[in-house]
Amino acid sequence: MAGEVFISYRRADEAWASLLHRELKAEGIEAWYDALIGPGQEWRLATAKALEECKIFVLLFSENAAQSSDIAKELAAAVLEKKLIVPVRLQNIAPKGAFLYELASRNWIDAYDDTEAKLAELAKRLEHLVRTGARDDTMLPFERAQSRGSKRKRTTLVGAAALTVIAASLAAAWLFWPAKHWTQPVAAPRTVADAGGVAGTKPAGIYVAVLPFVNLSSDKEQEFFSDGMTEEITAALAKVPSLKVIARTSAFQFKGQNRDLRAIGRALGAGYLVEGSVRKAGGQVRITAQLIRVDDATHVWAENYDRPLANIFVTQEKIAAAIAGALRVPLGLRSGESLVSNRTVNLEAYQQYLRAKALMNGLLFEDAKKILESVVASDPAYAPAWAQLSVAYALLPTFNPVIRRGTIEEARRLVQSDWPKAETAAKEAIRLDPKLALGHVALAFTLVQRANYVGAAARYQTALSLDAADPFVLHVYGMLLAATGHLAEAQRMREELRRVEPFIPIYNSVTATIMRTTGNNKSALPILEAARQPGAVGTLWTNAPLAQTYAAMGRYREAADTILAIQGSAFLSRPVIEQAAGMLRQAPGKLAAPQSAPFLDEWLSWIYLYVGAPERALEGEERRVQIGLIDFFYNVWFPEYAPVRKTERFKALMRSTGIVDYWRARGWPDLCHPAGADDFACN
Repeated sequence: MAGEVFISYRRADEAWASLLHRELKAEGIEAWYDALIGPGQEWRLATAKALEECKIFVLLFSENAAQSSDIAKELAAAVLEKKLIVPVRLQNIAPKGAFLYELASRNWIDAYDDTEAKLAELAKRLEHLVRTGARDDTMLPFERAQSRGSKRKRTTLVGAAALTVIAASLAAAWLFWPAKHWTQPVAAPRTVADAGGVAGTKPAGIYVAVLPFVNLSSDKEQEFFSDGMTEEITAALAKVPSLKVIARTSAFQFKGQNRDLRAIGRALGAGYLVEGSVRKAGGQVRITAQLIRVDDATHVWAENYDRPLANIFVTQEKIAAAIAGALRVPLGLRSGESLVSNRTVNLEAYQQYLRAKALMNGLLFEDAKKILESVVASDPAYAPAWAQLSVAYALLPTFNPVIRRGTIEEARRLVQSDWPKAETAAKEAIRLDPKLALGHVALAFTLVQRANYVGAAARYQTALSLDAADPFVLHVYGMLLAATGHLAEAQRMREELRRVEPFIPIYNSVTATIMRTTGNNKSALPILEAARQPGAVGTLWTNAPLAQTYAAMGRYREAADTILAIQGSAFLSRPVIEQAAGMLRQAPGKLAAPQSAPFLDEWLSWIYLYVGAPERALEGEERRVQIGLIDFFYNVWFPEYAPVRKTERFKALMRSTGIVDYWRARGWPDLCHPAGADDFACN
């Protein structure tokens, strides 16, 4: 029975882990904890093997444990592998951060009083479970969640590309949309209160932003490599618990700008900036990096790294470690762990992977897909490439004109040709690296398309437990919450997103749009106005929700003008844009023949509410469901949709998307409640 029980704990609580191990051994159970790792054993491999072999995962939870990303990752792996989770509270504290989503509503063993006796009792109960092979944890000495008065339903979230009225696949596009396409007046968001109703001060800590490294290579096409180095160093620093790293996309807003570093630092809310350059020639790379304190623009640290390309991962690790050292913060790594984990021995595959990521940032998904297919063919064990390939497959249908202009059958065939490939690639990424957050996000996309919101939420929750500050996960998870009507939770998620990624207009646009679900048009409007963007894609994604807000406030002329400013594209043709604006100019009134009005997709179907045809307000969403490309329809929770929510057509849409099943499994939303055994009603 060796390895039946895995004990997860923080080093400061090792005495209690040792006691539980001894008690289990006395009961004939050979439990595992990492003090058993012998000399010469690699910590990560030993831990992964023990997790794989165990059936019961015991978490010793304390203030120390709550600060550990390693324990959060172990918990995520145990949840993913469907282990029996037994949380033991060594201190009377509630779970927070990465632990909140998995542990908040679980039953606990409260062992903060008379700990020794409680652990001895637990060992006896675990022995019974192991001996009988039972999975029923009711015989454990739990403090039941219900007995503590909690009335909250457990919401398994779970933690990339979904969408303002917005399809799951488009969110990823928003993340990948290159920073140079988003322009926004730069202010200094020292708090997130400027979100207009999104309150809260910036948490204390050392804030660092990594500015885009300059490409000094003779080949200007090597810019993908310098951008890749910036992202890799950003990701490495984000693993240091004592640092709060500004997300990559906000930092990339300042690429190529010759601006005062103090102004940039203040704008990003960062106390320190990292800047540098990359020169790549043949098999050699020179990376220059320096750390600058924002308040007085002094150089805290600087170094040149002339290394063979073959040592690129070691170089990235050394740069990140040197920056942490200059800031005098511990790396927080356990034995055998590294800051740079996505390594491969195939350097050509790695460079092609970086090239493909640059293409993804430019929305060139077809080109990126071809490169990524080549990468996984040459290096089939490289999990990050599989995850990126899954996202590319998922996004390809969304950017095809057939989706909006073809027949239902043509669009459905297109979706069905790419989504199975996306699912296969995502599963392969997870198989190769269960701790790769993007793999779980990519799989969640495919689950949404199968109307499996429960499964998708579980994957988002896993991704969040692996990286609680990942802006992409916060973005898509916040939209999932909004789409399923959990509006208060969605707004809290958006608050955190604005903290880590303050300068992405599309994120702010979605945040403001979700604010509107509570009727807060006044606060949402200035955010939406500031987020307006140029270009065919930009004008659609930001002008459509702005126009909708103007209409909700009775400002129909401004709404029509904002619609007219949308540039025609594969998403929305110019004739439809002009027809939609013409309809809005007749508001508030009723069209003479509303059933003869043109079809408006999910971006503009809200216009029917203001021209006497509310029964048509769901047509865009219904088409998406018919072709198998399910949206995150948080449009329907706006106050102006209240009459629509009372119709059978709305109920049918919620059932067809799997949202009602999600409600029954995870808790009813803010505006709806069950009505009898098989029905529901919404306010």
